[in-house]
Amino acid sequence: MAKKRFNIIPSITAEDDTDLALKEYYSSWRKTNSENNSSFIALYSSFKEKHLADLEAGPLRLYLYFCFAANNSYGHSWHSIQKIADFFGTQTRTIDNWIKVLVEKNLIYREQKGKKSHTTYLIPYSNTLVKQKLPKKIKEDNQQVLDSLIKVIQQRKFLYGDIIKVFHIFQWGKNKSEKPVKSKNEQLLFIITKREDGILTGHQYFLRNSGHLGINTLEVGDAAIFKSPFLFNNEHVTGLALPHSIRFKDSNTDAILDLLEKLAYAEDWQLSEHPEVEYGEISDLLQDEELSDEELSSDGHEE
Repeated sequence: MAKKRFNIIPSITAEDDTDLALKEYYSSWRKTNSENNSSFIALYSSFKEKHLADLEAGPLRLYLYFCFAANNSYGHSWHSIQKIADFFGTQTRTIDNWIKVLVEKNLIYREQKGKKSHTTYLIPYSNTLVKQKLPKKIKEDNQQVLDSLIKVIQQRKFLYGDIIKVFHIFQWGKNKSEKPVKSKNEQLLFIITKREDGILTGHQYFLRNSGHLGINTLEVGDAAIFKSPFLFNNEHVTGLALPHSIRFKDSNTDAILDLLEKLAYAEDWQLSEHPEVEYGEISDLLQDEELSDEELSSDGHEE
């Protein structure tokens, strides 16, 4: 859904015919390429902020080369050093030096498997969110789930960096009137990693078998804290109850990225200022709450 904005300035503010023609010419070109499914590369504004001023011309051109060569969905390519050197009309030693710079900048990862050419992988250069999967199916949402996730993420330390925070996120579901309901809830493990260059990754794993568990109040302000049953480094994970108005599963990426950064740098005392709530069986914690007709027809958790 497009973001709502106040339309107080026209989209094209032309001072003369040349200005208008140039803007419409470019706009039409973008539309033509989009409708023609022309190949493209994704270069986000954070690249300008983090790398454009620092990269020398050679490594910068090579990075653009890898962007054009990469698979659009997964960011990998298999071009050999010799092929790249031929393209730039330079020596393979020069390409090796450029590659070394890009690797040190955490912009690419290079790996050779067997006798094949090295595979070049583009690496994210800004904060991002990753939905993690368990290596094997676990029927219950128990400690084994978190341990498996931690193991997977730690094995990929070279890629994600160190685990710095682990949270157990809870949100009540909502009815058609946008009010919280105890028959639905959304819970996930939110693991935050940080690379040496400061890039954060929020690893999400949605709990599927915890619909019967919740907190002892339907009303959550900015946030509430609870004692999670999950353990990390032999300590209980911080449970964080959030208001139901912004949903993790509704692809509210901007809001979740903002939350990622706030949680990564939040001090313990800042989180402890939020009210504490109990976590456990909903039937025990909210006995006096009556179910509406809409809730009674629910299956107890959100899909």
